[in-house]
Amino acid sequence: MTHIRPGRLSLYILALVFCAIPAVFRNDLYGYLPLLMLLLLGAVSGIYLALLHRRLSCEAADGAVSCIRREELSFAVELINRSRLVFPRVDMIFYMEGQLAASLTESAVSVTLAPLERRNIPFRAVFDHVGEYAVGLRSAEVYGPMGIACVRLPLSAERRVLVTPRVWDMDGFPLSRQVTAEDARARKSVTDDGMDYTGVRPYEPGDPLRSIHWKLSAHAREYLTKRQESYGNASLTVVLDLCLCTEDGETAQTMLDALVESAASICRFAGRGGADCEIAYFDHTGAERRFVPRWDDSYFSLVAALPVITERRERYPSAELLRHAGNNNVILCSANPSEDLTQLLRELHSQKKHMTLVHILPARQTERERDETLADTRLLAAAGIDCFAVASAEELCSMGG
Repeated sequence: MTHIRPGRLSLYILALVFCAIPAVFRNDLYGYLPLLMLLLLGAVSGIYLALLHRRLSCEAADGAVSCIRREELSFAVELINRSRLVFPRVDMIFYMEGQLAASLTESAVSVTLAPLERRNIPFRAVFDHVGEYAVGLRSAEVYGPMGIACVRLPLSAERRVLVTPRVWDMDGFPLSRQVTAEDARARKSVTDDGMDYTGVRPYEPGDPLRSIHWKLSAHAREYLTKRQESYGNASLTVVLDLCLCTEDGETAQTMLDALVESAASICRFAGRGGADCEIAYFDHTGAERRFVPRWDDSYFSLVAALPVITERRERYPSAELLRHAGNNNVILCSANPSEDLTQLLRELHSQKKHMTLVHILPARQTERERDETLADTRLLAAAGIDCFAVASAEELCSMGG
């Protein structure tokens, strides 16, 4: 598609007017020569541009890349000039787009290309939120020698970027001793050869190898996992409540970051103490999932399965995740703990389970709004349930100890 630049066109017309003055007064070949030369230059520029726009292509490396939130990534797109003409100016339009429509950002980079040149054009991007992004080259604008017109080429070089949570270091989180003690007891129960399990179930990704019933698995020709009477495979379950309490997209995305990073930070802290951890959540299809972190950079599958930001609690009933938690240590990470959820926490606490609530708050709240939001949370604290009200995982980690 060809675009005319009004400013350059105005200058060109003004130059034609000045060149026409000698032609009017002299009315001879020398008087018309400047005007004819300028008209010829405009025609040549148009033909030159028509030849250029068919001889430009681009290439980019295939495949997705990943990074940690707020980490800068560098990308490179290779422009290829397949002609023996010079490209006086090429404006490349790069973009970065996340889940939210408002997250689209664009930037332009101008370059020149020599005949038959292949040039790598780098650009950098910083990702502020957890989730999947699309980044790359949206189009390129090729200009003729005079710059009056340009042709926009729909060149495309897109890459998908998976942004994983930033895992923060914690120091002295209150659950450390209890979780480690119960994990040691669970390890003993699954390594004993006695009849301390109530049955078996199909193996699920993330189940510890020590919990597999090898004899029955050999007969069934599939892996079967022991169901323990009192202890699950993980000594700590972190439940992610992905129902958010705001209609502002940017605020919701920030709160989602805090939820995921809080869960990841708690799991790493407990894991360093020797505990087995799992994160329970609902994926984008509405299916219940269990994610078992193995190392600091193992959150790709969790982030890839996260649902789009939503307020529809009926699609993600976090109460079911709490009920299905098979061990005595459960942490609920929620930005919108409803009355039903808080009541369920109290019921589970009365069953001698150690329940904890990590309440994620909007970053910008007045003191009055904060008090209203935490009204139900105070009832949990009065019942002996640990509660942490924070706006980010970094703030949560600083509260440990």
